[in-house]
Amino acid sequence: VEFVSFGNLDEQEALLRSRPSDFDLTLTSGVKMADLIATQLIQPIQKELLPLFGNMDQRFLGLGSDPENQYSVPYMWGPTLIAYRSDKIAEPAQAWKSLWDERYRGHVLMLDEPFDAYASALLASGHDINSQDPAKLDDATKLLLDQAQRLGTRFVDIDEVREKLLSGDCWITMTYSSDAGVLAEKEENIAYFIPEEGASLWLDSFVIPREAKNSRAAHLFLNYFCRPEVAAANSNELWCASANREARRFISEEIKEDPTIY
Repeated sequence: VEFVSFGNLDEQEALLRSRPSDFDLTLTSGVKMADLIATQLIQPIQKELLPLFGNMDQRFLGLGSDPENQYSVPYMWGPTLIAYRSDKIAEPAQAWKSLWDERYRGHVLMLDEPFDAYASALLASGHDINSQDPAKLDDATKLLLDQAQRLGTRFVDIDEVREKLLSGDCWITMTYSSDAGVLAEKEENIAYFIPEEGASLWLDSFVIPREAKNSRAAHLFLNYFCRPEVAAANSNELWCASANREARRFISEEIKEDPTIY
């Protein structure tokens, strides 16, 4: 098995465009799903090959990015939140504005994902996270520019967020709940919280590239991943909430009791 990682969703799309037959399966986010469908970079799922698809939680079916779930199989979900080094910052404000705190100059990182960056800036500005109002989006743009110019904040991929947070070079950042939990297990000085204004939710789903050479094998793999005990094992390993309704009874109590996950 060849495993290829990508730093952000734009890199993923570029890989699927340049190497359309090299991959049999990939994980993507809801914010990229519509683009992959519109550009025909992924193929429809053959539901007859997925008898365990019925284990999926109805909350994650019929969403706007794939309203009939023709192209995707939900996998895991969670909030985008703030993680920080407790050995560098004693008690950060429990708000998105903490990413703009002057005291952390040179030690703030943001995810290089437009949706996530704008979501945090909209919330920090006191606006609705889903606002399409040009004036409010302009407020968010100004806030992100101010952050980069005044604090020297860099927008980086998730791999660099992980690396810099573990090393202590990054004191505070936005990241995904799954990464925050795993990193906190590795380093006792990493803590995390959902800001008081709320947070966006991410949903990762499996999709099959348009020219996959082993489409049937990909479907068999997906059906295996739909088994409740398998889905739960992945959640327990990756510190994530599962989109598999039947998996919950196999997920550790520690994860189910974590308010940043469930």
